[in-house]
Amino acid sequence: MSASDANKAIEAEYYALDSAPAGEDVPWQGKQASGSVSAASPYRVGDEECRQYTHKINVNGTQFVARGAACRSDGGSWVALD
Repeated sequence: MSASDANKAIEAEYYALDSAPAGEDVPWQGKQASGSVSAASPYRVGDEECRQYTHKINVNGTQFVARGAACRSDGGSWVALD
């Protein structure tokens, strides 16, 4: 996947975590890849807002599915949990 496509995927992921209603697909389209991201309902871990998400990525006809969770940092950005 090209750097440009990866940036589109990251932008969609951030939008899904930051603004999309729970379960809503946020699609993205690059030159060599495409996909969609959906985030679950927000939950709290201590003082942090967190969301689980599913990211589906299609590259050359092959679909990859990634699942994870991220929490909003003090600065407002989302940080993926290990």
